[in-house]
Amino acid sequence: MFSTQLYPAEAYRSQQVFHSSVHGIGNALGGKSIGCNVRIVLQVQDINPGNPATQVAPATVLYDGLVTNAPDFCNYALVNAGAIHAAIAFTYIALPFDALVRSTIPGATTITVLTGSLLEGAQCRISSALAVEFYPEYIPAANQLIEVSYRGEGHAAARIVNSAGISALSNGRDDGVRGNIRQVGLPVPRTSIGCENAALALLDDATQGWAGEYQAWSAYLPGGASDIFPGDGLAINVPSRGAIFNAIVVEVKVSLADLGGENSRYTLRFVDAGDPSLDFAFLTALVKQRQALVPVELTQVGNAYLDDLTNADFTNIGSTTVTIDAGVTPVAGGGIEVRNSDAGWGVTNNRNLIGRFTSGAFSLTRYARSQVYFLKSFDNSVPPKYSRYSAALRVDYPF
Repeated sequence: MFSTQLYPAEAYRSQQVFHSSVHGIGNALGGKSIGCNVRIVLQVQDINPGNPATQVAPATVLYDGLVTNAPDFCNYALVNAGAIHAAIAFTYIALPFDALVRSTIPGATTITVLTGSLLEGAQCRISSALAVEFYPEYIPAANQLIEVSYRGEGHAAARIVNSAGISALSNGRDDGVRGNIRQVGLPVPRTSIGCENAALALLDDATQGWAGEYQAWSAYLPGGASDIFPGDGLAINVPSRGAIFNAIVVEVKVSLADLGGENSRYTLRFVDAGDPSLDFAFLTALVKQRQALVPVELTQVGNAYLDDLTNADFTNIGSTTVTIDAGVTPVAGGGIEVRNSDAGWGVTNNRNLIGRFTSGAFSLTRYARSQVYFLKSFDNSVPPKYSRYSAALRVDYPF
């Protein structure tokens, strides 16, 4: 049995796409590729149907390597050979638990530990209790270093502020603030960046705002139409209200008010072409966010955060110190900020600060067998920009 396992550093490889009256086809918000490193492991398990012991024999790893800045899409060839004599019984694609397990035996090189079923040649599995469990045949040796890499999860959310719009609406006691909470159901904003782009699309159309109803007898429908349906266009011209625009009919109600004369009363509900309801499907917003969202200025969306430290890792673990490689080279005047907890980020708070480092690799003091370090990168702007999310590195290793 031959298998290919992919371990990308990012959960999503492309941004969700959003359109608005300003960002139409070919100029959508989002849609960018998300670059990341991908670890690829190729393995084969030689199974003899006549020998049950081969069913649980360890798989042989043919390749274990890291592809840097891998593309977000690729063509996968099930078989690519000049000459081969084989019969393929079946093939399938599976999405296992998103965790990478690697181990290092003292004096040996680091290898990827295969996760999954024992019948697939795996050595461990991720249990429902979110723990790594090794099968009895593969219990780690003494002082064997086990590394587990995974991503946290949570509800994607974002908060966008339009300071220019607030200032324009401000008048007397009216502070100009208008707020709205929307949970977009379609297109699905999978990440906080997607939520920001969805908010931009909604704000693009926020100034349109035309909606209304029109009633007429069936004999006097607009343009002499014999009938009208949702999705039909409607030219609105009401100079007294400053309403001159092209609308889209979204709902039609017909009342049989005059059976004798065969006349019906039509009620047409329409919106302008920029109404968000034409492009978005909304859900009932629920309170899910436990942390206060940091507002991002409308003009700073896409430029408010630095890249996350997805490649940060320990490079050495000693009895009193650990060495960390953040996986990036900090910009001039910037660096890597390390804290004991995922809170208080910023140059004005040093309460839970371990240190700020101007290089990508540095050593830290280790005070306990089990200790967690939280990392974010920052630049030289005023105030500094930080990574959106922190990287958490935990060490649990004997002194």
